[in-house]
Amino acid sequence: MRNRIIIEKDEESNKQEIRKIELNTQPIKHDNFIFLNIKRGVKKKVFVNEIVCCQADGNYTTFYFANSKKSSLYYTLSVVENFLKEFNFLRASRSYIINPAHIDEINFNSKSSIILTNDIKLDVSKSKIKEIEQFLALNYKCFT
Repeated sequence: MRNRIIIEKDEESNKQEIRKIELNTQPIKHDNFIFLNIKRGVKKKVFVNEIVCCQADGNYTTFYFANSKKSSLYYTLSVVENFLKEFNFLRASRSYIINPAHIDEINFNSKSSIILTNDIKLDVSKSKIKEIEQFLALNYKCFT
């Protein structure tokens, strides 16, 4: 949430009043799609299953989509992670959250990595390996 300062003039007292209003800058949720604030006053409908992963870039997050497009938005990765948790997105490292439906290959050997659709390869934090393995074992059929 961001605050915007509004200056209004009271006609009766001829004084200016300064007040803060809170703007909702969080994405709007629905069952299988969300609306993202892509620029001031413009929201874009995005199907959650089309999001491959999200990458941190300072206070911005880059969304990578299944159609090979990407879009950078003014959300921190932690805000995006909290928002997409209910859609089973997983934190793979400090810089990435991933949609497990888009995992093509997992390598948990010496240097753990995941390859996502669109050939996006990312390293997995050592602290996140167990969490990802447990999630996959509970939610997907995996040969061991």
